[in-house]
Amino acid sequence: MLRITMSVSGEGATKYFDAALATSKYFGSERGQWGGKGAERLGLHGDVSRKDFIALASNKRPGTDETLTVRMKTTRKQKGVLFEEKANTWKLEDGEVSNRRAGYDFCFSVPKSVSLYLAETGDRAVEQLIHESFKETMLDIENRIETRVRGKGEDGQARNEERITGNLIYASFVHTETRPIDGIPDPHYHIHAFTFNATFDPEEERWKAGAFGNIKRDAPFYEAAFHARLAEKLLENGFAIRRTDRDFEFASVSRELVEKFSKRTRLIEQLARERYTVLEAEARELVKKTGMDFADAFAQVKGKLGAESREAKSVALLDPEEQLANWRAQMTPGERASLMVESVKGTVSQNLLEGPVARNLALEHLFERASVARELHAAGMLLRRGIGRVSVEEARVFASTDACFVRPGSDLVTTREVLAEEAALLAAVKAGQGVYAELGCGGQ
Repeated sequence: MLRITMSVSGEGATKYFDAALATSKYFGSERGQWGGKGAERLGLHGDVSRKDFIALASNKRPGTDETLTVRMKTTRKQKGVLFEEKANTWKLEDGEVSNRRAGYDFCFSVPKSVSLYLAETGDRAVEQLIHESFKETMLDIENRIETRVRGKGEDGQARNEERITGNLIYASFVHTETRPIDGIPDPHYHIHAFTFNATFDPEEERWKAGAFGNIKRDAPFYEAAFHARLAEKLLENGFAIRRTDRDFEFASVSRELVEKFSKRTRLIEQLARERYTVLEAEARELVKKTGMDFADAFAQVKGKLGAESREAKSVALLDPEEQLANWRAQMTPGERASLMVESVKGTVSQNLLEGPVARNLALEHLFERASVARELHAAGMLLRRGIGRVSVEEARVFASTDACFVRPGSDLVTTREVLAEEAALLAAVKAGQGVYAELGCGGQ
C-alpha cells in the first residue's frame, strides 16, 4: 500500500534520515537517491548526503546559508503567550522554535509474495521493475503537486487558490524488512520517498511550500497506479500473478505462505479489531474530508496503529545470513519451491479481469457507500479491479472521459443511475412526511 506520513520539524526529518540511511539498501547503491525535477534544479543528483538532506529539512538551499522557501513559520513564547510570525530567515532566537513542516514520507510497498521472492532469490531484474514503477508513479505525483497562491489578482480581488508547479524534491530509501516482532522481522520490500515541503513556482520565480492536500486525498490512486505498473511489467517479463482485493500476488505463492510472513499485519489487525468503533468513526470523518472510499480511509486510519506496536530495528536478533535461514526454516519444501523462478514464471495467472468486466465492478464498488467520488479515485478503483489488464493511462481516460459519468464538480464524478436513486430516495422521504404519527406520540 501507499502510506503518507508527515514530518513536522527539521529535527524529526533528520532523525528519519539517520535511521533510513543506516538501513537503506537502494538498488545499485548503499545510500538513498535524489529524485524529482526540483532536485535537478538544485543540482542534486545520485546519492543523498546527510548534509544536503539536513539543509533541505531545515529549509536551506544545500551548500549555502540561504533560506530556500521565502516564508518560514515559527512560534515564539513571550510572557507565557504563544503567537505566530512569518520570518524570512531560519535564524531562531532564544524562546523561538520552528514548527514548519519539513516534508512528507511516501512509502510504497510491494505485495508480500514479491518480497518473499526477492528475499529468496535476490532477483535484480525484478528490483529494477519495482524501481521503474516507483519512479513513474512519483512522476505522476510530481506532475500534480501544487502551491498556494495568495495576494491580489490583476482585477484587485484577493486570491485564495492552488496552482500546479510540477516539480518536487525527494530522497528515496529502500528497506527490505518489516519492523521486528520479538526481535525477528519478516521480508517486506518497500521504498520510502521523503518529499520535502518545497516546490519552485515558475510564475512567481521562487521556491514556496507545497500544497499536498490533493496528493494525500488521491493516495488510493497512486497506490493502485504503482501496483498496476508493477503487475504489467512482471507479466511482460513472464511472471504469473493472481489478482487480490487491493493489488496482486505471484500466482505460484499460496495465501497461507503470504499470511505466514505477515506477522506485523496480523498484530495491527488485532489492534484494529479491539478499537474498531473509534477507527470506524475516524475513517468516516476522513471519507467526508477527502471523498475516498471507506475501505481506503479505514486502511489509512488503521495504518497509524503500527507506531504503537513498533519495535526498534536495532533489537533484531539475527545477522542477514541467520535471518534468511530463519525465514527458510519457516517454510515447507513446497512453499520454498513456489518461490523459485521456474514456479513464479511457470504458473498460469489467476482471476485477472478484462476491461469491460473490471469497469462494471469498479463502478459498482465506487458508489456502494457514496454518491460522488473523486475522478482519480474512479481511476484507481478500475486499476484494482483490472490489474494486469488495464493500464494507468486507460484508467485515467476512463475516469476523465467515460460517458457513464456526470460531473458535479471539476474533479468529482457520479452517474445518472446514482443520481436517479438519490432522487427517488428523496421523493420517498418527502412523500412520507406528515403521513404517519411521530414515534412515542401514540398516547399509550
